[in-house]
Amino acid sequence: MTSCVVLAWSLAGWAVPDAGAGEPAERDEPAERDEPAERPEFEELEELPELEELPELPELGGLPERPPVAGAGESPAEADAHDAPDEGLRLGDVMTGSLRLTGAFIHFDDVPELYPSGDDGLLAAVGRVIIDRDWGRTGLEMNYFLDFSRSPVVGTGSGGAFGTAGSTDSVYRSPFLTWTLWEDGSVRSTAGVDRFVFGAKLGPVSLEAGRFPVSYSVGGFFTPNDVLAPFSVTAVNRIYKPGVDALRVGASLGMKGAVELTGVLGSDDEGTPTWGRSALLARASVVGGGFEWAALGGKLAERWMAGASMQGGIGPVGLHGEGHLGIPDEEGDGRDTGEDARPLYVRLTAGPTLNVGWKGLTLGADYAFYSDGVVAADQLIERAGRLYPDDVPLLGRHYVGAVASIELLPILRASTLSMVNAGDGSGLWGLSLAYSLANEADLLGGVFVPWGADPSATGDPMVPFVLGSELGAGALSLYLEARAFF
Repeated sequence: MTSCVVLAWSLAGWAVPDAGAGEPAERDEPAERDEPAERPEFEELEELPELEELPELPELGGLPERPPVAGAGESPAEADAHDAPDEGLRLGDVMTGSLRLTGAFIHFDDVPELYPSGDDGLLAAVGRVIIDRDWGRTGLEMNYFLDFSRSPVVGTGSGGAFGTAGSTDSVYRSPFLTWTLWEDGSVRSTAGVDRFVFGAKLGPVSLEAGRFPVSYSVGGFFTPNDVLAPFSVTAVNRIYKPGVDALRVGASLGMKGAVELTGVLGSDDEGTPTWGRSALLARASVVGGGFEWAALGGKLAERWMAGASMQGGIGPVGLHGEGHLGIPDEEGDGRDTGEDARPLYVRLTAGPTLNVGWKGLTLGADYAFYSDGVVAADQLIERAGRLYPDDVPLLGRHYVGAVASIELLPILRASTLSMVNAGDGSGLWGLSLAYSLANEADLLGGVFVPWGADPSATGDPMVPFVLGSELGAGALSLYLEARAFF
């Protein structure tokens, strides 16, 4: 946890009281007065030097007129508006933006039934305009994007490593706030709203309404409690978490606790809002013993959940853990019990992080358990058909992940990650280099290398291929990305 100690030292001069000031205190007259002693002669003071004249001060302009004091009929917000200084507001104070350019070469295994196009490439350009205006107790944030992309059909969806704003697809985001400008084969251009949120605060109570990101995860690698438009485990760009259509009310409980209630509107495949795919979550957190402890529960798309999380540190070692129990309920009207009902599941993750301090070296490791995952490779395809509509596509049961990051130069940082499906032995290794071109511009390059048993064709038109392992079916990828902020 972070603690901040502020030290202030002020020194004031002191004055000797004036002997002639005020009324003298009463005292008894002595019975006998002594003759006054002979006063000593004082040396004549030297003549003081003449002081230079002070420079003339510039004339001050008139003070601005103060707006009238709020009357009895004005609200506190209106009163605050009167008190705020009438300063000129520049466009750069409320509007920012970014530009992202990504290119990648993708090598697929030679399985035409699974990858009919063979090796392929990806190109994407995403521009954003962000408006953030604060009026004290209220605020407004807007994030609009324009996305141009050319990508293969396989392996680059919203859950992939190179997902963009235009490819983000979540049941908690109304499709009517994203517009396809054109689409021709694998080339597409889209525009839309990633965030549009109005916020207000009154004392310890806060309110947010609109489209904004929501995350309840504390994990460093696997994030089972990030259930509302989560990132992929291997996502390259995590600067802007996708927003969801939600209403959130929160309140702080002193300095060590908080509660919040979040309702999220979910939609079916046609974009029609439905209760079965909507979410309603409550979270309570408290700080104690150097850790934050939180409880989380409520409804998600097609299921209910009850979970918890913890995060904190002991010396240089950080510790985190999270997880939840899921109860299937496709329509949102009670637990599913039919033959096709998905089973109850448990998903959890935990691990340490270590800040070494030398060259900014940080290390981390995580273990994750998904009880509804599978171990045998021949069950992977069937497992993919049982994913919930807001799931990160992890099909296995036991995973181990590790990350490391180091500052090679003040403007060059290297990061690496490794992930292993402990059930089938497949894995993925990634390396990235981030070079700071300027204060507001970065250049990134990297590679993803999968390993494990390859998929194979079966010759059966009903089941044209089988997966030899989960992560072994991934693609070898080389990428380059440039980011600029303004």
